[in-house]
Amino acid sequence: MHASEIYNLLRLPPPAAADATLRKAWLAFQPRPCKDVVALALPLRQVPMTQDCFRQAIAEGGKGVDWLLSTSWYIVYVGTADGREWGWSQAPYDSKKRLPTADLTLEPLYSIDATASETCFWSFKKVSNNMNKDAHIEEEDCEDLSFVLSAGTCFSQFLREDSYETKPMFSGDLGDGVLQSYQPVLLQLSSTNSDQASKDNGLKMRRVLPLGANVLHAFLDKFFSSKTELELAQQRASDTKALSAMAPLSAKGSEKKSHPRGKPPQSRVPKYHELFEEPHHCEAAGNSLMA
Repeated sequence: MHASEIYNLLRLPPPAAADATLRKAWLAFQPRPCKDVVALALPLRQVPMTQDCFRQAIAEGGKGVDWLLSTSWYIVYVGTADGREWGWSQAPYDSKKRLPTADLTLEPLYSIDATASETCFWSFKKVSNNMNKDAHIEEEDCEDLSFVLSAGTCFSQFLREDSYETKPMFSGDLGDGVLQSYQPVLLQLSSTNSDQASKDNGLKMRRVLPLGANVLHAFLDKFFSSKTELELAQQRASDTKALSAMAPLSAKGSEKKSHPRGKPPQSRVPKYHELFEEPHHCEAAGNSLMA
């Protein structure tokens, strides 16, 4: 057998198109395209996926907060949301179908940014019923609340016990109930109302679907090749108004001044060396890629 034949036999197949892989993975769990935005992400530490595991994590946390758990996520790739088949949510929206339709102008909550060719998130006006959405908006008090969520973004999200109740955030194969660090997942991400976005919390995590490590082969070219590029991506997210509380580069930026049930734990975006240079992180990432 010639060397070229051996090479062709042993080489990995060419990576599938990232969007096609992402959508195929989503449709393996869900019957229709996602109304919001689908992204491939990696958890930066263990995450409980069941209520029992959440309670155990809270009990073992020992940080004085018995109802809230901070999680951190690294965005590998954000799927394209064209506002039609994928990312088809629109505003205004009335869950009871009581809005007059004749004079209604529906606007997509997701679109393709003309400059970056990436998915752009738009906020909407808040109404009294959280199931509904008022009109899509581009600016609030002369401040642009739209944003592009780029690869390389790290963000934090708090979990509460109700994340596991009526509409559980985690679905699919939950295994032993604990999502391991650097295990790839699909995230369903949505925009928020303008009140939340103006307070620097413009992104909501709605669903988490664990995936096998082999999915990463289709996204190898989406990882950053240099520390500088990754840190610039994180800085852009931190400087974005609607994301600055979720993607701060220091714990100070995420500290809450007050909360009715006590102060949540501080959270911040890990720096480059914490992501890829510490030995246990490199081992975890390497195991995922080689699996």
